Amino acid sequence: MEPNTFLVCFLTVCLFGGIFGESPTVYITKQCGKSVNISEQNFVELSPATRPRITNTTCRLNLAPFSPNSNESGLVLTIEHIGLSSKTSGACLNNRINIYDGTEKLNKQDICGRYLDQHTFVTNSTTHHMMGIELISRDYQQRDISLKAVVTPYHNGPCFSNEFQCANGRCISVNLICNKHDNCGDHSDELNKLCGLLYLSVAAIVGIILGVLAAIICIPCLFIVFCCKGNRRRRVVYQRI
Repeated sequence: MEPNTFLVCFLTVCLFGGIFGESPTVYITKQCGKSVNISEQNFVELSPATRPRITNTTCRLNLAPFSPNSNESGLVLTIEHIGLSSKTSGACLNNRINIYDGTEKLNKQDICGRYLDQHTFVTNSTTHHMMGIELISRDYQQRDISLKAVVTPYHNGPCFSNEFQCANGRCISVNLICNKHDNCGDHSDELNKLCGLLYLSVAAIVGIILGVLAAIICIPCLFIVFCCKGNRRRRVVYQRI
């Protein structure tokens, strides 16, 4: 393989693998009544359907925390988007979400609507209980509903060399910092000084790569052009002599 071709392939893999690489997604309705081990960042959504319409359903998904560096691990769940039916007379009547640490309910009020007072929920790492996410739908009008959350395994410090210590003392994988998701539960993994550099837009990174490749291609071409012009001038001088 030519050096330039290898360079292009290498940069392409790094760019698209790093920026567009996506974490696994767990669907509540698809894994209804089941338990899923969480050893890395996962996304949680209601259904694989783009605009799910879920009626008369009760589903609970259990997430089991696992940290390879500690026997005492928990889960941090951050709701990034929610689109459920709004409250009626202060109550979630049509559909709602509840979050559990084992049997203990973590949300003070049923979760519904489109705006939340509480976005982050954390299970106790010492009890090692499963996190339960319960969907209750009593809606018979087939409204479009949606939910997207990110769930992250953690353990309390001290942290290891391949981990990042959050401001709240939790340890998460160092691969999760500056990924535009609140994996710590306090946003400290997104306030790191390196995030400003890592948050370069895709367009900027592509522009840098194209600029480097253009320089690699153009510099030899310009050198050849100048050499050809120099040879022509010499020929003209020799002909005059």
